[in-house]
Amino acid sequence: MLCRPTDLAECITREDCLWLSKLVEEGRLSETFAVLGWDINTRLLTIALPKKKFLRWTKDLENIICKKKVSFALLESLIGRQNHAVTTCPLMRYFLGCICSTLTNWDISKKSKKVERYLSSQVLEDLKLWKQDFLLTVYKGLSLNLISFRRPSFICWSDACPTGLGGFDHSGFAWGLKIPDEYQTCVLSRNNCLEFIPAFISVWQSILSGRSSQEECFLSLSDNSSPVGWLHKANTDSTKNLPLFLAAWKFAQVLLLSNTCLCSQHILG
Repeated sequence: MLCRPTDLAECITREDCLWLSKLVEEGRLSETFAVLGWDINTRLLTIALPKKKFLRWTKDLENIICKKKVSFALLESLIGRQNHAVTTCPLMRYFLGCICSTLTNWDISKKSKKVERYLSSQVLEDLKLWKQDFLLTVYKGLSLNLISFRRPSFICWSDACPTGLGGFDHSGFAWGLKIPDEYQTCVLSRNNCLEFIPAFISVWQSILSGRSSQEECFLSLSDNSSPVGWLHKANTDSTKNLPLFLAAWKFAQVLLLSNTCLCSQHILG
């Protein structure tokens, strides 16, 4: 009875059960729709940042890079936006470490949140990458295959010692590099970092050689638990371990630019 057609001759008026304006907007068949601030394309299977957010966020980054300084309030808002972006692209977390450290070390007990401070060269470099590459990447759209839990499609093995490093992949390709004698004493105390580098190189050389394809999911295996853990975390401090920070930074950049991803977790054994 509630959904029966209305009659103009009825003494008690009532609205139609169907909200026609909303039905026209949201009830039609569509390939794209917005979910939690993201545009989902069900035909292309991509997720993208809406145009309004992209333009506004890019403009704010341009102003910060131009002035080379920022206030606490604006930096806090900027990090919130970047955390929103990394939900669809976890590799971008590697470029948030220095920016978040700047906010953590900011003492606001004696000064207003509106006071601006100059940013370090590394933070400015990360912000330039966010403006030129990362925001544009998520605006154009990321494949859902790169952010979904899936089986690895390309597996690499690697190892290292003070005299050299090397690795191979499941396609049969192997590589090796001998460390010059004059540098072997320098890497004795950097064994964990040395183990991380071939794990990165094994993936990189497979991308450069063309043996891997678009939207590849890499699993990089090693016999050292520390490098394996570093492959899946992005809170490396450049002030405490600069070689590791630079290697992880470059690793994430290579994967992003090649439209590939790293397996979301390590497979034991």
